[in-house]
Amino acid sequence: MQFLVRKRWDYLKPKLRKQSGIMSHGLEMYYLYLDICHLIKTKIVKNALAAEGCFADWRVNRMKVGRVLKHLKAQEDAGGSVDDLPGEFATGRYGVGYLTEEQKRDMWVHITMFAKSNRTLTISQCKQAMLKFYLLNEGILTEEKAKECGHDLDMLDYDSYKIPMEKVWRDFKEWTQRNYPKEWAVRDRRLFALQGEHAAHCTREVVSSCYDKLSALLEECGLVKDGKITTDANTRLWSADEKGFDSSSDKIKYMRVAAPTALGRATADAPGNSFGHITICPFLAAGGLCSPPYVVMTGTCHMRAWKETWSEAKVSATPSGGMTAQLWTQYVLLFNDWLRATHDVKTTEPVVLLIDSGGGSLIHLSTDFTMLCWARNLRPFVLPPYVTSALMPNDQQPNSLAEKRWQKVRAEGRELSSLAALDCIHEVFDYAFQPKTIVQGWAAVGIRVGHAINRDVVLVDRGQQLF
Repeated sequence: MQFLVRKRWDYLKPKLRKQSGIMSHGLEMYYLYLDICHLIKTKIVKNALAAEGCFADWRVNRMKVGRVLKHLKAQEDAGGSVDDLPGEFATGRYGVGYLTEEQKRDMWVHITMFAKSNRTLTISQCKQAMLKFYLLNEGILTEEKAKECGHDLDMLDYDSYKIPMEKVWRDFKEWTQRNYPKEWAVRDRRLFALQGEHAAHCTREVVSSCYDKLSALLEECGLVKDGKITTDANTRLWSADEKGFDSSSDKIKYMRVAAPTALGRATADAPGNSFGHITICPFLAAGGLCSPPYVVMTGTCHMRAWKETWSEAKVSATPSGGMTAQLWTQYVLLFNDWLRATHDVKTTEPVVLLIDSGGGSLIHLSTDFTMLCWARNLRPFVLPPYVTSALMPNDQQPNSLAEKRWQKVRAEGRELSSLAALDCIHEVFDYAFQPKTIVQGWAAVGIRVGHAINRDVVLVDRGQQLF
């Protein structure tokens, strides 16, 4: 038996003469240790010290044999699998900071969800998503700090960890190829990039491709039957996009003025305001429904007066007044719970959610968000950059109407504090986000309940404006 084990691993012997050989063959070394532990259990090899001598050519370490024996006992007691490489038992620093089994499954869900959501992740984006796991496992990042930074890569300083993240990625890839061989083969494909002039603009080809993928998703979720959007879309087809209100802008738009042609820019006095930046993020359904507003104020702590000013809104604060990955995930969870409780949408019924990537910081693409979608039966559909002007319903009627109303408020010349601005935005929200305007926003992208998806609304009717 010992002879067979030695013969089985004979090919590995010349590769282990250097320390780098051990570092690059951690998985094979682990399986070798499993065979050695089996020899010890069956009394063929007396103990770990004897194993070290018998397999000296493979640089086996008796201390590691003892740890692997303990690991096997723990896995047997817990009913777990011993097939996957536990990073803490690998040689040297191989495996330190590697993703745990649960973290790898979460990453697989994250990659799969976005592959199905019109947003295939590049290898670099996968590594960036793993960075938080790596820093947590290394003890560099605490749980509290991880929640604070969310998906903010600037706070995590990804560039400083590119070399160890390459090893973490390779370990994850090996795990994926073992556990999902068929699925991984499908996703291990070339990435065909758009030409620069196409990627930088909203083109007919990109919009048509989005329509194809969205139609397939709606049909898969039972929201399109016989070529028409079903009435279930009234409560199961939603879109979400942030709308910002800023106090620092020196322009008042949509104002009609009288001035000589040769004057150049028209100017007027605009009052200084101190509320910073305020973000609202309502969820809008194809049938005209609107969720409670989710609001982000500029600040570092919560004010009770916000609830008194706008009781229906869920208000939080960030230093910049902008959305973060953590807040976005919290708001999606609140929205899901509200929808299924208020409108009797069953947990077995998938809800489609049109979103963008969340700007340059990709706040909508965090692993926390994808795990939430997986757990709550939400199906996100991520619109490519530069296409939201064509296909995001919120950007059509509701948001544009809200912007015009907001500019009218600003033109009145009132000085707005934080609470006064929130009160004004409350009035703007009630004015703009009505069922009629929400349905018009969806119709502007060719989606109407009870009708087939009409691409010509974007490609033909709005084509000259967009393309």
